[in-house]
Parts: sequence; C-alpha cells; structure tokens
Amino acid sequence: MKKLITLCILISIFALPGFLSYDRGVCGDLYYSETRPNITLKIDRSLRYLGDIDFMQGRLKAHAYMWLTPASSGPGMDKILLYANI
Repeated sequence: MKKLITLCILISIFALPGFLSYDRGVCGDLYYSETRPNITLKIDRSLRYLGDIDFMQGRLKAHAYMWLTPASSGPGMDKILLYANI
C-alpha cells in the first residue's frame, strides 16, 4: 500500500503544469536559458533588442530572439543576431 501511495504522489508531482518547463529570456545585454545545457550569452551592447517570436512550421515549434544595429548611412542594418530555440 505504501508503494502505491508513493507512486501516486510521484505521478501527481510530474503531472503538475510547469514542472518540466524552463525559463528563457533576455535581461539587459544577457540571453539566458535554463534548458540543458544552461546557456548565458552576453550580447554586444551595440545591438538593439527587437524582441522575440514563437512560430510553427508543420510540427516544428521554435522561439526566436532578434537583435540588430541600424545602419548609420540610411535604411538597413549593419549587424544582426538571430538566436532560435527549436
């Protein structure tokens, strides 16, 4: 009986929403991800953070983060960084 109760408790813990979710995001000039392996990227301060987007292509779901440096001579860009989690 104790084994059954222990098993039910473990199953309920693993079934909790968000138990296996990982935090990702941008904080200042750092990108961080708690997925394995844990990643922290220091982004060049000359790049401006544009934002992030979720997209689906068939069964593939991805999340992308975008930074760029606008061109000083007119429309366009000098540098761009696109980081995608698939």
